Amino acid sequence: MPLGNPPDPESAIRAQRRSRIERLRLADERQAAAAAQCTHAIAMRNAKRAREEIEEHIADLRKVWGDAHVKPDAAELLAELDRRGVRDLVHVTEMGSLGSILDRGILSPVERRRGGLRVARHAYGSPGKQSLLDAYVALAFRPQWGMAARLTAPVILACDRDIALHVGAFVSSGNTARGDIDVVDEMQRQSAEDFAAVFEGDTSRLREWQTEVWVPVRVAPEDILGITFRSEADAQWAIGRLCARMGSLDLRTVVDSQAFAPKWQATAAPGTPTSLDRPPF
Repeated sequence: MPLGNPPDPESAIRAQRRSRIERLRLADERQAAAAAQCTHAIAMRNAKRAREEIEEHIADLRKVWGDAHVKPDAAELLAELDRRGVRDLVHVTEMGSLGSILDRGILSPVERRRGGLRVARHAYGSPGKQSLLDAYVALAFRPQWGMAARLTAPVILACDRDIALHVGAFVSSGNTARGDIDVVDEMQRQSAEDFAAVFEGDTSRLREWQTEVWVPVRVAPEDILGITFRSEADAQWAIGRLCARMGSLDLRTVVDSQAFAPKWQATAAPGTPTSLDRPPF
């Protein structure tokens, strides 16, 4: 008579099931490891391609601007702007100024006086700051709502971020008109590291929403990429009067009332913002 208990069919089935589950788990782990290697390889390839594209872009800028006018760390700065999701810089102005801007660009006060143009009042904070910033144009990462609120018919101009790569362009730690901000110190903040410092950690969130980017002399018409209007009526008014200039620059135009005020103050127009990417020129 055999010793021990007879085999339990259910135990054998459970053992087979555990063995099958273990084989499936190991297969899944191998597949996940292979996928991770593939994903890593793709990420590395994409990163290399992005670096090469940035280097090619900077090389093109050096040909157009000249080596002396491109920042030595321009590639790092452009990569930083990419990482932060900065696609363009913005400038708030009166809609009535669009004709002059599309002809001459956004001019610094010095350039406006040189061309015999009226210089709009701007709150620099002090006469000393005004004299230092007189040869610069103020841009920003976000629309400056306080300025928009003071204008009769404001528009937001989207400008090429490449302007920040020009020697002399600097980023402020906040509103330069504030009493605790020393403009002489701010004007030294030109590097990729300085631009990265205005954001929180590795995010695209600004530490101070009124952070400004000041660029020397002017923003050329070809560096203006698009216009945001408060209403369809404003957009059609501008298109009707400036269609030739706007068409020659291939500007993108958008209607978005909420872009002109903080969300807690904005009054949204009925429906969603309307894109006029191809104005009827």
